[in-house]
Amino acid sequence: MNKVFPNMDKGIVERTLWYEHKDGRKELKETELSSFIEPLIILGEAGMGKSVLLARLGELSGFKYCTAGQLIRSQDPVKLFDGNQVLVIDALDEVSSQKEGTAVDAVLKKLQQLNCPAFILSCRVADWQSATAVVSILEDYSKKPIELHLMSFSDNDIQRYLSLSFGVERAEVVIQHFNSRGLNQLLGNPQTLELIGKVAQERELPNSRSELFERAIDVLWCEHKDSKAQYQLDKEAIIQAAGAAFAALILTGNEALTRKAAANIGDGEISFTEIATLPNGPCFLNRLN
Repeated sequence: MNKVFPNMDKGIVERTLWYEHKDGRKELKETELSSFIEPLIILGEAGMGKSVLLARLGELSGFKYCTAGQLIRSQDPVKLFDGNQVLVIDALDEVSSQKEGTAVDAVLKKLQQLNCPAFILSCRVADWQSATAVVSILEDYSKKPIELHLMSFSDNDIQRYLSLSFGVERAEVVIQHFNSRGLNQLLGNPQTLELIGKVAQERELPNSRSELFERAIDVLWCEHKDSKAQYQLDKEAIIQAAGAAFAALILTGNEALTRKAAANIGDGEISFTEIATLPNGPCFLNRLN
């Protein structure tokens, strides 16, 4: 049954995916995903927008979004599913290196507790173990999953995205600038394009990949709200604080930072106060106060 995408006409770039069909490679739009009865696996490289796409799918009526980590840790997946029809499971790759055995099997065990509902699952290409995962899903669902690859932004997608950000004229200038310097491949990655959009609003355009990321840091690190100006740290302190925060997530295998009291911290969460034990951790806590 096709679903209505209420936000598709509100400045959202519709994503295109491809998959291998018996008649050859086929492309489809994200609005077509809800018409499949087979389990769907959405694959893509880092920054390609898998999480954004799955979050949109999770907003559809009858669809429920969660991360793979949330599902695996859930003591009551029935409550998590909440009577919906399709479970939209994001970021399988973020748990695959932290769990014993395959993450797909751990997800399937939870889906069995839900009587094997329809599902959509995302994973980075490099972390997707196709040979074993497809067999496991086929055994439980009696349907071979369809492996969909999230495509880079097309030229039209890039033009639309940048035009929505700061107008058609400036968008054309940005695209021409990057094309003329052999950096056009950066425009097809949504995450990188978002950085480009932020940088393009501030100053002259960068001439190299390294310059782009340096300028992105300049745009992103500073505080823009006067009400929080008293908590503003210098650039180096903020970079170190961010490093401490992400190091904590990597070292512990957790998914989220939280301000919750110690008694209320759930699985997959790490308290901000624990970061203080890492080098540069106090900078991070000062930034949040």
